[in-house]
Amino acid sequence: MAQGGVEYNVRARFADIQGNLSDERSKNFIVPFDETAPGVPTWIDSEKNGSNIFLSWNNPSDSDLDRILLYTGSQNFTGTAQGTHIHQESRFNSEIIPLLDFGGDRSEDLYFWLRAVDTSNNTGDFSIGNTSINDKGQKVSISRVS
Repeated sequence: MAQGGVEYNVRARFADIQGNLSDERSKNFIVPFDETAPGVPTWIDSEKNGSNIFLSWNNPSDSDLDRILLYTGSQNFTGTAQGTHIHQESRFNSEIIPLLDFGGDRSEDLYFWLRAVDTSNNTGDFSIGNTSINDKGQKVSISRVS
């Protein structure tokens, strides 16, 4: 894949069915930088299922979508100052996460956010969760297993 801001030189010669070669042709071009962030993923579902959390979402339709960053936190605000951090990267539109990733056997509310990243490493905005408020996450309540 071509990298933005890099100059490329393409050279070509053509041959007919008799093997006659044309003169070589050369063309230089510069690939423009992509500074457009991808769209925002939208949540479909989030639920605790046994000892796992199942998360699913719709990816944005950007043709250069590379991956989804899955953030988590125990407080319902985005940003590292509030304890939000990247839990994992995904190249899919759903994930099953073991509760052991979150200390396993305890009761709490967990919050999840998604951010899309394109092939130029532009990162989109945080998703909006099921709490229906901007900067709020997708809430999954975990009950202690007795």
